[in-house]
Amino acid sequence: MCGLFGFHSASQQHPSWLRAFIRHLAEETESRGYHATGYAYWKPRALPNGKGQVWFNKGPFRASLFCRGKDWDSIFNRHSQCLIGHTRWATSGPASENKNNHPHFGGSRPVVLVHNGIVNWWERSKYTPRQVSQCDSEALALCMADSKDPMTGASRTFDEFPRSSFACAALDGRTGDLYLWRNSGSPLHVWEFKRGLTVWASTEEILCRAWLRTSKVPEPSKEWEFPAFDLARVDLLGKRETVKHKPPELPSYREAWTWKGNAHWLDGDYNA
Repeated sequence: MCGLFGFHSASQQHPSWLRAFIRHLAEETESRGYHATGYAYWKPRALPNGKGQVWFNKGPFRASLFCRGKDWDSIFNRHSQCLIGHTRWATSGPASENKNNHPHFGGSRPVVLVHNGIVNWWERSKYTPRQVSQCDSEALALCMADSKDPMTGASRTFDEFPRSSFACAALDGRTGDLYLWRNSGSPLHVWEFKRGLTVWASTEEILCRAWLRTSKVPEPSKEWEFPAFDLARVDLLGKRETVKHKPPELPSYREAWTWKGNAHWLDGDYNA
């Protein structure tokens, strides 16, 4: 079990309460994983040519320690429009080796991803030889990056890893676009505020606890649980595109099966 948190703003001008609210959100998300913390954010006009760039930071520390310092403050000092964050409960790959912690990166396309859930049989996938970590989540980042565009790549994760559980957030390093998606195995809850500000966390309880700890935060204008098998893309202007993915047909456990180049043979008396 891990935790996701983050925000997206259609403006570089943040409300005064956002900095404290997101820090409290990260600290409350620690309840879902305390072995490591990481985040990535979009910094506008970071390069000499005026284009934006993804910046990241991660380490084997609790969020309550990790999110207090100059690196964390730089998210807001640099007027970031989007942040994806993660607290890790280590299941595959020790947190002491920082390459195993989130966020993870795609190969051919600069995609940055955080994931909550379990990717089953990732060791046997076609992406394993290219992984630099021992973490199952990296396979999702590589799947996303190998597609013609991130939207298609995120959609492919449903079909290539059908018996996995995931809620994911990702940033496109070329455009700064945000991608959110999940299947039925992992939760994701979203709050919308006025002026194009969206905040999310793994559960509504985490959002409420952070809200109660932060002064001057208005009530959200809209809140909902992110629907299973939905995939959303949000650009820097706040324009949202949502696609509903058909739940994949699950193959039988009692036969050899192949999908999208990933082949497996399962022995033993398993029930589907």
